[in-house]
Amino acid sequence: MLEKMPNEDEWQEWLHHPCTKRLRFWAEHERQNRMEMWANGNFSAAFDMEMAVKNAGATGACSIYKDIMELDYQQIVIGASDEPGSQQQIGTNPAG
Repeated sequence: MLEKMPNEDEWQEWLHHPCTKRLRFWAEHERQNRMEMWANGNFSAAFDMEMAVKNAGATGACSIYKDIMELDYQQIVIGASDEPGSQQQIGTNPAG
């Protein structure tokens, strides 16, 4: 669990940090690479089930890379309410 939820200014600062930019660039590159691998037939197989598993793995990876590339502040704020012991939610008062 995080000590405190970053505010929107901190989120913007993080987005412009060189490590964050590099992470998002990496995710975009990996997603494109998987898509090219699929187009080149790298996830084909002799058996239908094997091919389905390979394609599902590649599709799942592409989905995660896309999520990393498109992550925004509202997603992390909403996600914080799912953390055990978290009282910070949008539009609520922690005291009740």
